[in-house]
Amino acid sequence: MVCKYSDCSGLTSVTIPNSVISIGQDAFYECSGLTSVTILNSVTSIGSGAFRNCSGQTSVNVPDSITDIGEAAFEGCSSLTAVNITDLSAWYKIKFGNEYANPMYSSSNEVTYVNDMELTNLTIPDSITSIPEYAFRGCSSLRRLTIPESCKTVPQYAFENCNNLQELTLPSTCIACYDYSFYGCSSLKKINCQAETPPAAYPNTFSSSIYNSATLNVPEGSADKYKAASFWKKFTNMTVGGSELKQCAAPVITYADGKLLFVCKTEGAEYRYTLTDTDIKSVYTDVWNSAVNLSACYIIKAYAYADGYTNSEQVTATLYWINGSDVSTNINQTEMRGVMATCSGGIITVSGLTDGETVIFYDANGALLYTDTAQNGTISYAPSASGVIIVKIGTASIKVVR
Repeated sequence: MVCKYSDCSGLTSVTIPNSVISIGQDAFYECSGLTSVTILNSVTSIGSGAFRNCSGQTSVNVPDSITDIGEAAFEGCSSLTAVNITDLSAWYKIKFGNEYANPMYSSSNEVTYVNDMELTNLTIPDSITSIPEYAFRGCSSLRRLTIPESCKTVPQYAFENCNNLQELTLPSTCIACYDYSFYGCSSLKKINCQAETPPAAYPNTFSSSIYNSATLNVPEGSADKYKAASFWKKFTNMTVGGSELKQCAAPVITYADGKLLFVCKTEGAEYRYTLTDTDIKSVYTDVWNSAVNLSACYIIKAYAYADGYTNSEQVTATLYWINGSDVSTNINQTEMRGVMATCSGGIITVSGLTDGETVIFYDANGALLYTDTAQNGTISYAPSASGVIIVKIGTASIKVVR
């Protein structure tokens, strides 16, 4: 066992001879002058903290005899630029004590080599049935990764912070990608998931940023399952069998005859919505006088979905209750009717009107913008500028934000 060189700043290079089978705990701790380490094939384990804070170390080789690397063995090796692996099949069998047991994680400038070839495309062979935690954490040279059918799960931290990984392929047998398995893989552009049933995913399986930047490719007939599955449904770009899915058109919400009406340009679309009463603010509310004003106002949020499409953008509508020509500020009024205002794609639509009823649009300063009469209970107007628009219906006024 090697165990006597810690804090030796004059040591610049070392070759671990064939007579050594274990590098002991803290063996080269804070040997700041050490630049290169060569480990021969007799060594089976590297102890905790063995090369910790060897800040000048630029390269290390890991022979196929290694089966165990202790906690923090390479922590603080911030100058590492090359990790040389002789046998990937042996690498998958190593037990890493924690993230800093893997030399790949110690420096953001590290490049991994397998038999002197830079590791950019990794296809794990079918002979491998499990991937160890931390196996490729921080492997910055990796660009493309294929997990084999023989691996049903991807463990936590296995590929965390592979910040140049661009394409990932998960097998049809995959049932779970655990927390942090691909977290920090910020360059991911394409994920090919071949499993017909979405694998279990977790809050930090992926970084949230890739839900909008990466494309998820799923098998034919599986799109609806992925669109409904936790975390997979967050991907805004989805393809089926390599063909890109179009986004479902946003729904148009109107109000007439006491009913909410939904219309969508995408054929076969269905709708999901939430309705919030703005009077409901808290279960426990102190009242300092005897009166509580009720606004009788509802917020409706909805999106459309259809087979073969990604979910539409969410739209919001506000349903106001008015009494005659006045906006109601008290729910206890008679002969109330609903008037709905929506704004989608820069177009304000007011529905729930009486045919021929006049509606006037003003800007926030009171300048007249547009006047029209309702047809089929509806009026639409596209203001040229954003901001607050005052919509006047008879003597009643409501505010709409464009």
